[in-house]
Formats: sequence, C-alpha cells, structure tokens
Amino acid sequence: MISISVIIVTQGPKEHLIKCLSSLRQLPRDCELILIGNGVVLDESVKSSLNDYFTHTKVIESQEKISPGEARNLALAQVGDTEWIYFIDEKASMEEGYWEKVEPLLTKKEMDVIGGPSIAAPDLGYFSEAVATVMTSPFCTGLTFSRHYPLGKKIQFASEENLSLVNLWVRKNLFSLISFPGKYAKGEESLVLAKFSEKGFGLYYHPKLRVSRLWPTNLNEVLKESFLGGYYRSLLMKEKVDFSWSYYLPSVFILLHLSLFLDFTSFLELAKIYVLLIACISLGISQRQGTLKTAPVVFFLHYVIVVTYGFGFMAARIYNPTKKS
Repeated sequence: MISISVIIVTQGPKEHLIKCLSSLRQLPRDCELILIGNGVVLDESVKSSLNDYFTHTKVIESQEKISPGEARNLALAQVGDTEWIYFIDEKASMEEGYWEKVEPLLTKKEMDVIGGPSIAAPDLGYFSEAVATVMTSPFCTGLTFSRHYPLGKKIQFASEENLSLVNLWVRKNLFSLISFPGKYAKGEESLVLAKFSEKGFGLYYHPKLRVSRLWPTNLNEVLKESFLGGYYRSLLMKEKVDFSWSYYLPSVFILLHLSLFLDFTSFLELAKIYVLLIACISLGISQRQGTLKTAPVVFFLHYVIVVTYGFGFMAARIYNPTKKS
C-alpha cells in the first residue's frame, strides 16, 4: 500500500482551497493532509471539514506570513511515516482520473520525483484565458512552457524546467538530504529540484498528470508575478547549481532595445521581424488552445511578460537584499 502525505500552503480565499480539496477525494482516504495557513487565519468551517477528505489531518497556522520555503519546511517537519509527499497549489485541482494515472508510477523504484503540467481551469475570464494561453508559449516562458502545456505523450526524464510545486510528487526521504531554502519568496522549488538532479535522483514528467489551475485576472498581477519571477530566478542563478543559460535571454532582449539609439534602421527591421513572429505565434497557440479570441491580448502579453521578467532579473543583479541577512 502506498503511503502519501499531501501538503497545501494556503493564503487565499477558502473557495479555492475547498475546490482543491474536493479534487483530492480521488486519492486514498487514509492519506495524510497537512494544511498550512501562511499568515492567514483558516476558516473554522474549512478546518472542521478536513476529516471529510482524509483520515489523518494536521493544521499549521503561521501568525505572520513567512516565505514559501519556510512554510513547506514547517509542514515537512510534521509529516508522518509516509513514502511520498504530494505538493499541490491551493488554486489547482486534480483532473478526473489523475490517481489512476499516477498510482502505478509511485511503485517504480527509479522514480523519486514525478510531476506534470498545470493547465487552464475551465470557465476562466477573458484575461485569465489569455494569460493561461501565453504561458504555453516557449517564446514567452522559455523552457518552462511544459509546466503549463502537456509536452509529448509519454513519461520522460525531467529537470527543474519541467516541474513545479503546483503539481509535484517527491519521495519523503529526499528531504532528509535537502530542504527548501527560506530566503526566496518565489521559485524555491527550482533550486531543490536542481539539487535533486545533481545527486542523481530520478526526476520524471508525465504529460497526462494534469491539474487545472486559476490564473491572474488583471495586468497588475501579471506584472508583479513576472517581475518577481525574474528577480528570484536571477538570485537562484547565483547558487552553485547547473541552471540553463536561457534564463538570461529576457535581459538580453531588453538590452537589444539599445539598438534604437545606435542604429535605428536595424532596430526597426528587428522590430518588424519580432512583431510578425509573435503575431503568428499568438494566433497559433490561441487557436491550439481554443481561445482564438484572446490572440490580441496574448500578443501583448508575450512582450510585456518577457520585458518585465527581464527587468526583474537585472534588478537582482544590481540589488540583492539577501546579502544583508
């Protein structure tokens, strides 16, 4: 019998959490659930209903908001005698039939970490649909696009670029060697996964292990997430692990704008090529996702996300508050 602990960090509306928990009913009832309220007081109705989902439940409430890594380390300290830990984001929900797909994988000795894509939840608003669509574009999210779009048809070797804590299975014993860093407010799992890979653990990605998730509903949220994504990725790149050089590309893209002042004609030609390319890609992925009406916003977001991410990346090179701690 496979023993499982589910860890969820929550700091948002209870409606998201309840939907997430409801999707987990397909897991064995004797799983352990550890729910962390990170800087929020959990609704009493939610806490009293947890045993409706799983036999073993634990609630941790942090009075002050702490980093995601610190929150998950608190949860890991409370995990019982289980073999696997499943991390899922509170804004995500398991798709129907998920358990039947993942159960046989959890018995394979060569697999230590298993994950899959988080796709757009049904009935998203217009802007959220556009965000979900653009996140599937390699020209926007680079090598991490497979976190949001099913890559291939079969299980395959993975890296930190394919996996995220939105939807991730990890053998518990791996955390006896490596814990989550507490100094990052975003992207901390990338460092942990890279270290798992360096130690020779088996990281795998299955395109059919899907969760549906909610996406930002306005431009301010997108700008904030993109800037922080670039900022903390830049800090992570300073760690002594092997990250892809492609994460520098958004910053290079920004620097190419300097050609506007050096050679306006060349800049104009490059701009024309970029606009045509992104227009074609935006139409293509919008049609593929069945959200063709969002193509104009997808086109706009391609540029905005890359530039904002690049500025965040460069900002961390100039100012790094972690040096003071």
